[in-house]
Amino acid sequence: MKTQVSLEYLLILGVFLLAFLLFFYFYYTHFLLSEDMIRVALAQNSLRRIVEVATKVRERN
Repeated sequence: MKTQVSLEYLLILGVFLLAFLLFFYFYYTHFLLSEDMIRVALAQNSLRRIVEVATKVRERN
């Protein structure tokens, strides 16, 4: 009887651990993906600004 209780305990613990690892994995990948998207947006913004400044300089000359 004691062996069966410990096996059930290990099974429940394993399920919780698996759920936690999956949640952590998806959260971590989503965080990294959103960080990369922010970086891409910042790069596009800076490129747009460079093009605007270059256009103004060209118009001035």
